[in-house]
Amino acid sequence: MRLNRNPHWRVIVTGSSADLEEDKVGRQLRGKTFTIRLHPLSFREFLRFYDEEPSRNDFSTADAARMSHLFQEYMKVGSYPAMRDIAAASHRDVLRQYFNSVVASDFVDNRKIVHPLSCKIFLRNLLQRNGCSYTHKKERNILASMGHAVPANTIADWFNWARESYFLGVNTINSPSIKKQEQNYRKIYSVDWALANTVTGFPKTSRVLESIVYWHLQRQGVRTTYELVGTDKHEIDFIAGPPDEPPRIAIQVCTDLSDPHALARESRAFAELAERQTSEIERLMITAP
Repeated sequence: MRLNRNPHWRVIVTGSSADLEEDKVGRQLRGKTFTIRLHPLSFREFLRFYDEEPSRNDFSTADAARMSHLFQEYMKVGSYPAMRDIAAASHRDVLRQYFNSVVASDFVDNRKIVHPLSCKIFLRNLLQRNGCSYTHKKERNILASMGHAVPANTIADWFNWARESYFLGVNTINSPSIKKQEQNYRKIYSVDWALANTVTGFPKTSRVLESIVYWHLQRQGVRTTYELVGTDKHEIDFIAGPPDEPPRIAIQVCTDLSDPHALARESRAFAELAERQTSEIERLMITAP
């Protein structure tokens, strides 16, 4: 670290995610690091790559159509910067290589996985659950049904390593209780939805949009959870707010509200949340001294 003692030098350490996981850097450079997480491209950053960054909010009809077209492209090609300069015909091959690189470097080699094929299937299954619920028990049963008997603690380790390697993001239920968080399913989001769609072969537009919203909130430094409301446990996709404050906003993600059934489904959860919040406020008023 002699270079760092010179005020005229600025030292930047770079490398693969396998070598630069946060805990490893912390051990190697104790007290000398400050972690800044760099996510794949946001939509605004994606626009900059195409020299299309909007300079105003009052779009014309043509501007709005252009932004809509580019957002559809963003949903299709994903958020990895390299996609910008790669021929469309090669996108799927490159994304598959990314997946194989993660499996080979960040898991099999770095973590010394003794069951690499089982781990690869596990990671592929995680991508297939992009925007969906996940439990260790269910995933263990799925692997067992495929002939891969993996201990429960190994499944938990693989899942945690996937998070640490920035392979996926996780939403837990909105509760301060760790026990309740562990008892309910998690919702998982691939770091790149195009990667998930390519590896699994099952593109889901609604899940893509939910992933985009999740990672946008993460870039803003917002704490996110999901919520279950009503006797039928209807889900609200995101309960969001500053990390150290009570949540301030509830968000539902839907690709098409022109369907009256979809609109009723998404609105129902909001109504039940509002009713519950009102009941809690009234109960606090009654019990307050």
